[in-house]
This record gives sequence, C-alpha cells and structure tokens, in this order.
Amino acid sequence: MSDSGMELPQEVVDFFWMLFFAFLVLKLTHLILWSWWWVTAPIWGLIAFAIVRVPLLEALLSIAMKVRYLVKTYLTKNDYEMYD
Repeated sequence: MSDSGMELPQEVVDFFWMLFFAFLVLKLTHLILWSWWWVTAPIWGLIAFAIVRVPLLEALLSIAMKVRYLVKTYLTKNDYEMYD
C-alpha cells in the first residue's frame, strides 16, 4: 500500500462491503424486494467513486498549484506596500 493519499480508508471499504453482504442476505432471504442493482450498489458505488476521485483530485491539485504560482508571481512584497 502506498502513501499517496489516493486510496480510500480501509474502514470505508469495509463498511461498504458489509453493507453489500447485508443487502445480499436480505435479498436472498426475500426480506427485501429490491432490484439487484440496488443490492450491488455499494460495490459499484465504490468503483465509481474511485474512478471519479483520482481525476478530480488531480484537477484540484493542478488548480491549487497554478494559483500558488500566480500568487508568487504577481503578488510580491512591492504590491503589498503599494496598497498600504
């Protein structure tokens, strides 16, 4: 496991797997009459979140780096003194 910060916390993954197995047991014992899409939603929800999360974080980091560059470039000490 890498320390890149891109992985979901294990507790979150475990929660969604337990939720899936609870839905599965309820479906197989006919206590709920949900579609299989809803029963398996915790699994494909995790997959969809992982697919969306990486590009979203990369975009946010890219924007933050550009803002930092612009602040460093255009807001120098002289600019602050001009407004005093």
